[in-house]
Amino acid sequence: MMFKHMARVVDSKPDPHQLTFGNLFTTVLKTFEVHVTAPRATGAVDILLNDLRAARDQNATLLTKTESLRTNLAESRGSS
Repeated sequence: MMFKHMARVVDSKPDPHQLTFGNLFTTVLKTFEVHVTAPRATGAVDILLNDLRAARDQNATLLTKTESLRTNLAESRGSS
């Protein structure tokens, strides 16, 4: 299916094609529930951006935990 589609996308005939290769590939991966991770960063800027994303994710997790602890503390103070 993929090879047939790729041949149709590359063909220079004026027929419009419904899906580009990337869109079809994404559709196939989603259909088969294939999870794709981003390639490892190699440049300094990529590494810094990945570190920033990781820090933001960690910050969001910590904020959620902090809020949960505050709620638990408030409930325990109210019940004593």
